[in-house]
Amino acid sequence: MATKVTGPESVTPDVQPAETVRYREMGGTIVNVIGPNQLDGPRIAAREAQYGNRQAEIEAVMDIDQAAFDRVRPVEAGMAARAENFIDDIERKGTDTVSPGLIESTEGIVTQLNNLVTQLERGTPASQLAERFKDLQNQARHMAVPKMARALQMVEESHLPNMEDPYGRVQNKVIAKMPHSSFRPLRPRRP
Repeated sequence: MATKVTGPESVTPDVQPAETVRYREMGGTIVNVIGPNQLDGPRIAAREAQYGNRQAEIEAVMDIDQAAFDRVRPVEAGMAARAENFIDDIERKGTDTVSPGLIESTEGIVTQLNNLVTQLERGTPASQLAERFKDLQNQARHMAVPKMARALQMVEESHLPNMEDPYGRVQNKVIAKMPHSSFRPLRPRRP
């Protein structure tokens, strides 16, 4: 459903299609997503609107900007908290009650492999170390490497883009996918 913006105080949805109205009258629900630019649209409209004086324009633009950024800040804080928790999970030091993080687990496998090399260099027969080497190799191949690859992919595809442009992510990924029923359009205060 499109949203028509005619001024900073007007961000109301256009008339709903007849089939949507009929479906809702029959007791069903259709989730129509909001769409992009729900923060920028009203901000641009506020800048393009006509005002009685310069002070009224400044206040209206500041109000709509504040309202837009107030929508972004909590989501941005949540994105930052998720990224920090993700990093903590990867770096976590293991204890008796907490399993080690991905980095510590991977470093443990590498350390054990290095210990095998040291034992081999000191004369331990390879036949005695072969089984342990196979176990560590399987752990590295099936646990550590895939998990590290997934973690790097998560950082590159999710956490970094979120932190590079929180405003754009909130506008185009979070708000754009909200159902109309839970969206409150931006409305600056009236002069």
